[in-house]
Amino acid sequence: MYTELGEGQCQMSDEHEHYNHQYSLHERGEKICQQSIHDLEKARHRLSQVFKFFEVSLPTKSRALDVGCGLGYYTESLYQYGFLVTGVDTSKVAIESSQQRFTGPCFRCASYPVEINDSFDLIWAVDLPMINTLDINGMKDFVASSLQRLNKNGILIIGWHTDFSGEMKGNWAHWDLNYLRNIREMCGLHGPAIVQVRSNILNFISIHICRVVGKSAPIFFALKI
Repeated sequence: MYTELGEGQCQMSDEHEHYNHQYSLHERGEKICQQSIHDLEKARHRLSQVFKFFEVSLPTKSRALDVGCGLGYYTESLYQYGFLVTGVDTSKVAIESSQQRFTGPCFRCASYPVEINDSFDLIWAVDLPMINTLDINGMKDFVASSLQRLNKNGILIIGWHTDFSGEMKGNWAHWDLNYLRNIREMCGLHGPAIVQVRSNILNFISIHICRVVGKSAPIFFALKI
């Protein structure tokens, strides 16, 4: 075990109350998000796919941060992978549930990036509400703040779900190809990648097939410094 990132309390706000309510519903058996993974085996498998695709190789005991960790499945997967990992989320309900479910990682109720001042070797940001936007400036700000918290040779992983329509559907931003291109060019990210497909050519084809048929797919970007 290692030292937590410091003391922090979640300030109550409409957004925090919303997510507390949503996670409370989930704990009572109502699935709150069709995209999120709430299964440890699936989380471990997806983590492995992402690491293989982007050739992520970090020493054991490297420090990792799971931003918007929710119920902690990715956080636990990173811990089992050998990271010294902290999961942060603004929902007190989610953090308390994660602490009861998984005892290996550290969990902290905090707002990213303003309440996180430590540095990490890996920042994992998947299905994060603060990147639920079609505004490229918001993504640029998120990437810039994350780079400030990465150690030398550190890696930022961003994951999202989209049907490539470029529309807001059910309060979910579906990034289109133009937005994905801007993320790559303006933020310096490598991707997009449907990590289930190992070949870059098949990845390109799969993205365009999903776009044509309107099928939602999990996509990932990476940035190594």
